[in-house]
Amino acid sequence: FHAEIEAAGVVQSAHRLKPSGTATLWRHEGGRTRVTDGPYLEAKEQCGGYYLIDVEDLDAALAWAQKIPMAVDGAIEIRPIWEMDEEPA
Repeated sequence: FHAEIEAAGVVQSAHRLKPSGTATLWRHEGGRTRVTDGPYLEAKEQCGGYYLIDVEDLDAALAWAQKIPMAVDGAIEIRPIWEMDEEPA
């Protein structure tokens, strides 16, 4: 998959992530800052890596997502980039 997406010229960045036990959570709440060592996620699903791709639309992103080998046994989350000058939806 990785070779195919690179050859297509749409991948901008891709990396595996270490397990959630290596994570650090930074949180600001109630005027205070709190740093917690992982794992901190309570969900069964965790982000194991990412691909940042530049494609025309959601349909193109979904077409690439379906080719990711982990899609067979897991979930693939597709998100658009939130540009700094863009207002929230």
